[in-house]
Amino acid sequence: MRDPRYGILFERPQAGLVTARNRLYQVPHCNGDGYRHPSAAVAMREIKSEYGWGVIFTEPCEMHHTSEITPFIERCL
Repeated sequence: MRDPRYGILFERPQAGLVTARNRLYQVPHCNGDGYRHPSAAVAMREIKSEYGWGVIFTEPCEMHHTSEITPFIERCL
């Protein structure tokens, strides 16, 4: 049985049309894998979701080739 003081963390909050499974939230951050190591970034997020994180964000992402910020390795669409 879980301590009732932490019950709010396990409520299912609504975010627009999506309902998260709990309030555990991973803030956007960069793990340094970028586009060179996409499988490492996927594995990190997979582990977090497997162990109960309700909402998981990705790192910064280049939206267009003109926004490229070499030498940094970012995601890109």
